[in-house]
Amino acid sequence: MSWSMVSDEMCKAVTASSKVWTMPELVTLIAARARLYSGHYFGATIRPLLSILAPMERIGDSGFMFTRPLETSDWTRFLGYSKHVIYMYFSDDHMIAPKPSDIFPSLRDFADMRVSPCSNYLHNMTFHKRLREFRIRSWIAPLQLGTYTMVPDKLTIVELLALIPELHSIDTLSLPSLFVTSDVFDALSRSVSLQEFHLLCSEFDRNPPPPDNSLHYAFRLLADGFSKLCSLTIEHRSPRPHSLLLVTGMKPNMTRLSVQFSCAPDFTGLKKYHAILSGGFSSLTELFITVSQSAEKHEISDSGHAFGLLQPLLVLEHLEYFSFNYNAPVSLKDEHIEKMAQAWPLLQYFVFCSDVFYDVHQTELTLACLLSFAEHCPRIDFLMFAIDTTLDPPRQPTDDTVFPPNFSTLTVTNSPILDITSVATYIADLLPISVRLECAVHLDFEGRDIDRSERWESATLLVDALHQASARSLRRSLP
Repeated sequence: MSWSMVSDEMCKAVTASSKVWTMPELVTLIAARARLYSGHYFGATIRPLLSILAPMERIGDSGFMFTRPLETSDWTRFLGYSKHVIYMYFSDDHMIAPKPSDIFPSLRDFADMRVSPCSNYLHNMTFHKRLREFRIRSWIAPLQLGTYTMVPDKLTIVELLALIPELHSIDTLSLPSLFVTSDVFDALSRSVSLQEFHLLCSEFDRNPPPPDNSLHYAFRLLADGFSKLCSLTIEHRSPRPHSLLLVTGMKPNMTRLSVQFSCAPDFTGLKKYHAILSGGFSSLTELFITVSQSAEKHEISDSGHAFGLLQPLLVLEHLEYFSFNYNAPVSLKDEHIEKMAQAWPLLQYFVFCSDVFYDVHQTELTLACLLSFAEHCPRIDFLMFAIDTTLDPPRQPTDDTVFPPNFSTLTVTNSPILDITSVATYIADLLPISVRLECAVHLDFEGRDIDRSERWESATLLVDALHQASARSLRRSLP
C-alpha cells in the first residue's frame, strides 16, 4: 500500500498539540511514556498521524507527501507507538487502506464525523477484536443520477444487515439515524454486547421529512431484545410516533433515553408516546425529549393540556436528568412544577423549553415554582426554564427555603421581567451565596427584546450585590 499522497481535504489545519507528532524525537519519548499508561488516548486527522513516519511537505494544492523514502526504522518507530493507541477520532473525509488491526492492535474506540463511499477500511475496523466503541456521525452517499442523496439505498442497507451479526465486541454504537431502518433496528436488538446505541441526526438530515412515510421507521423493543442496552438515542420523523414504538416487557437496564422528533407530533400522540416510555423504561434516570426547531410550531397555551403531556412521566421515580425542549412556548402552572418535584425527588437537572422565547402571559409559572425544587429536590443542581416574573408569586421564600449547597446554575433569561428589584430579591433569597444567576441571552433572541436583556443583566448584578452584603453580614456576626 502506498502512503505517499494524502488529499488536502483530509488534512486541514493542524493544531498546536498535533504538531508534536511531526517531531520524531518527541514521538519516541511519548511512545515510551505511553507504555507506562494503559489509558493512552490519541486523536488525530490523517496528516499528523502519518507525520510520525517521516516529515511531510505540501505538493501544490492537491495534498502532502513524504520528503524522503520510508525506511524500516520509520515503521518500527510508528508501530512502537501505534500499538498503544486505544482511541482514534477523525473529523474529515479520509481513507486508510492497511488493515487497522495490524497497525492498531489495542484500538477500542473509533469515531468518524463523515464517512464517504471510499472509506473501505470501515469493514475491517468493525471486525477488530478489541474494538468496543464505533461512532459514525454522517454518511456521504455515492453520486447517483447527478445528485447526492442522504437516504441509504437498498444495497447499503443489505450490506449493513449482513455486517451486524459480526459486531461481537461493540458495546457503544452510533450511526446516522437514516441508516437505522426497522430491519436494522431489529437486527441490532439481538446483540448480546450492545450497551449504548445512538441514532444521530446529522446536519444533512435536519430538514422536514418527505411527504411520504418512507422514513417513518418503526422501533420494536421486545422483551428478549437489547438484553444489555442501558442508553438509547432515537429519532422519529412521523407525526404519530406512538404508532411506531413498541415496547414489550420491562427494560430494567435502560437508564438513559434521548428522543428527537423531526416532525412535530400531535398532542394525543405525544401523550401516548410518553405513556409507552414510562411503562417500558421504569428505571430511567436520564430522559431527554426534543421537538426539532425545523418542525411545524404549535404553541401549547393551555397549561392543563401541557401538563397532561408530561403527566405519564411522573411515575419515573428514579429520574435525575430531565429535558423537554419543544419548539414553541409551552405553558405550565406552579402546581405542575410542584407535582414534578415531588415525583422526582432525585432530580439534579431540569430543562424545559430552553430554546424558546417567552412573551408575557405565555406561561403561568411564577417565581414561586422555584420553591418546589428547593423543598423537594435536595440534589437539584441545574435549572433552565422560563418563568413569567411579571406575575406575583403566591408564596415567598422562608429562612429555611434555599437551594442545596451543591446547586450551581439557574438560567431563566428567556423569561419576561419588569420589576428588577423584586425579582432579584426573590432569587437572591433562594440561591446559595456562591451561585450566580445566569443572564446569557440565547443567540437566536439577541435584539428581539433589548430591554429584557438589560433588565436581566441588572437583576444579576443586584443578586451578586445582595449576596456580597449577606456574606459581609455573616462574617461580621462571627466571634
